[in-house]
Amino acid sequence: MAAVAAVGESPPAPALRWGILSTASILKHFVPAVAAAPGQSVVAVASRTLEKAAQAAKTYAIPHAEGSYEALLARPDINAVYVPLPVDMHLEWVTKALSAGKHVLVEKPIALNPGDVATMHAAARAANLLLAEGYMSLHTAQQRHLEATFAATNPAPSPIGRLLSIRSQFAYPLSRRGFREDPAASGGGSLWDVGCYCVALGQTLAGRLVKPSSITAVAHRLRRAADANAAEKQADVLLSATITYENGVVHTFECGLVGTARVGCELIGTAGRAVLAAPFKPPLADATITIEKLSGEPGAVVVDAQTVKISEDATADGGATGHLYRWQLDRFRRAYDAANARGADGPAVVAAFLQEEEVLSTAIVATVRQIHECSTDVDFGASRL
Repeated sequence: MAAVAAVGESPPAPALRWGILSTASILKHFVPAVAAAPGQSVVAVASRTLEKAAQAAKTYAIPHAEGSYEALLARPDINAVYVPLPVDMHLEWVTKALSAGKHVLVEKPIALNPGDVATMHAAARAANLLLAEGYMSLHTAQQRHLEATFAATNPAPSPIGRLLSIRSQFAYPLSRRGFREDPAASGGGSLWDVGCYCVALGQTLAGRLVKPSSITAVAHRLRRAADANAAEKQADVLLSATITYENGVVHTFECGLVGTARVGCELIGTAGRAVLAAPFKPPLADATITIEKLSGEPGAVVVDAQTVKISEDATADGGATGHLYRWQLDRFRRAYDAANARGADGPAVVAAFLQEEEVLSTAIVATVRQIHECSTDVDFGASRL
């Protein structure tokens, strides 16, 4: 039975009914997250062949499968689309989904250049539809705590004093060859794959509106194959970069597709430091931030250490998230509900959401692009991993 609104209240917004353009492995995270989110469901999945779509539908218990992306976008029972396609396909299929009247969540990175970010957001504004970039890590309880507590632009005093420096790393050994080695399909290498998470974290802590004043980088890149585009940089397998922001915050990070898995973040302030064991994918229970700060008389070297524990498995209303990826879905749903509840003022809600998304997406993409273009390159010694 449909819910009935009380007199004077707006009727509840219809459920978000998702279609997925791709059978990518990230479905193992996205589909359970949708299942855990109230008022949301996955209706259909599409691939370029019906066979692949049907297999994914069976694997993830999705009701319907489509043998083309166009067929999925034509479904009237879908009002939102998730796009985890390779980044070189984002512009085409995000704009087609918006033209079909669907809200869109597109996997990071949304684009490889700021111009494409602007084009997609212009299409979303024209259609009065939501468009969000899928940086799951930027919507966790831990991330909200980090920004509220340590961001350089936060007027409240920080436990570690004024933020001066950020050090982060995100690397893992690539287990199989694929699009991550293709500069055209993915931007090429670790920077656009996982380094962008470091850039996103640094941007939010230096200040979402604060711009870099200088960037330097060194990248170990795959050797150019004989048939490769001579004007295009090859995929990086290991990259180190330093970003200095206009407010003086310095962020140094490393990303890679070789060696052992390495993930972490350290914040250095005038009065101490904070260490994050899992900055990008905190555990559902007891994500920890260790804070070390000077205590006692000025000049004393006594260290006061404390651990802040954050639960990722509790929603604002006291329920359970059930899945780390649900935070971004809850945010998307809140914007969707607010736009529907505001009636004639709904477009203003959508416009505000798009503005926030576009500002941050543009900043991240522009910085990552600059790192890619300015890097000093070292020959990795092989054309494939």
